[in-house]
Amino acid sequence: MRLFYFYSGFLYPIFILYFGILCTYVVYTSFQVYQEAIGYKKNQLRYLFLSFFIAYTGGILHFLAAYIKIEPFPHDFFIISYALILFYAIFKYRLLDITVAITRAGYLL
Repeated sequence: MRLFYFYSGFLYPIFILYFGILCTYVVYTSFQVYQEAIGYKKNQLRYLFLSFFIAYTGGILHFLAAYIKIEPFPHDFFIISYALILFYAIFKYRLLDITVAITRAGYLL
């Protein structure tokens, strides 16, 4: 017995098209930046690409589940993997400058 059924409405294909166009644009512009990057920045972008690919795969599986009425693989695992890879890139390769956020948070406390 399934407790949750997802029914797609008439605007759902438009949303999927919007999602696909947006993802394609993000990957295209990010790849242009990746080609021009050197050294440390290239490693940062490599992990960012990997995490985006995993997250987009989870999104595609979620969209697919609306039409085949069964989820082939739980897309939540892809989202968790995306967050873990991004977390690793932030701390290992300093993807985001978290020292600024930590010091500002320290001032507020």
